[in-house]
Amino acid sequence: MPELMLKQAPQRALRVSNVARELGVAPRTVRQWAADGILPAHKRGPKLWFFYERDIAGVVRSDLLARTPANSSRTPKCPCL
Repeated sequence: MPELMLKQAPQRALRVSNVARELGVAPRTVRQWAADGILPAHKRGPKLWFFYERDIAGVVRSDLLARTPANSSRTPKCPCL
């Protein structure tokens, strides 16, 4: 008897501008955090970053604030995801 495969709901992909707005930082900061590995991100082509909502929410809840320097201008104003 074949196993039933449950379909998972597709993850919502966010653009740099969406993540920046939610975190209260500039889009440039989001790109830098992605390049530094602070935010889990994916690339399509050489310039287009995208982020999965679930990944961003997990980072915000866990340790984004702990991993950014206290005196950094890149510290999020409102981790509200």
